[in-house]
Amino acid sequence: MRAIAVIALLFSHCAWASQYDSLIDSAARSKGIDPIVLRALAQKESGKHPWTFNCDGEGFYFQSKNQAVWALWQISQNPWMAKVRPLKGETVRQFFSNRQAAIAFMNSYKAAQVRAGMQPITVRNDNLKELKAGQGRVRQLWVVNTDIGIAQVNYRFHGVSKARVQQWFDPAYNLSYAASEVARHKSRGKSDIEAAGDYHSKTPSVRAIYMKALLPIYQREKARAHPALASY
Repeated sequence: MRAIAVIALLFSHCAWASQYDSLIDSAARSKGIDPIVLRALAQKESGKHPWTFNCDGEGFYFQSKNQAVWALWQISQNPWMAKVRPLKGETVRQFFSNRQAAIAFMNSYKAAQVRAGMQPITVRNDNLKELKAGQGRVRQLWVVNTDIGIAQVNYRFHGVSKARVQQWFDPAYNLSYAASEVARHKSRGKSDIEAAGDYHSKTPSVRAIYMKALLPIYQREKARAHPALASY
């Protein structure tokens, strides 16, 4: 029984460990913030995965920096998205340079469903982004409103005037900037973890939801960290 408990503990530690933890810790220390807080932030934002972005509410994960940069550039050239959540199977996302092409794809998708004897999807035309099973939507992605990299730095508010897109996918640069932002919020009399909440949003309702998810992650990161690091 004790052996099983030890194995479970080791598995839990490995599940949360990341090859980027040392980079995260270095960025945090350089800006004077708690490394555990920055670890928790990176885990919440991206799962500590650097080759990811969220473009206007649509998340994407890739295996390399080049793939992520290329995909974001492609979306910038083809920002009209036709998205379908079928009743069964995987969500479909196709990207086009113009609205007409996206609508044509959606119409073809519905026609194919009818030919197959299936219930066609309901196409939503409201201003929301959500989709339920059996629904589809055509919308233009606001590409500048993209969260990039391991700390999901928002390009619209932080990135445009500071660095090229490629640089924001560099985990060291991304983390250093995120740490500096947390430090900036901390300097206004906030604790490190409170400053991490402000990093995400200062809108009270949005911040509250974020903090509810962040705090358990912080506690798990703290529990698995080396004692010297956890007492930073």
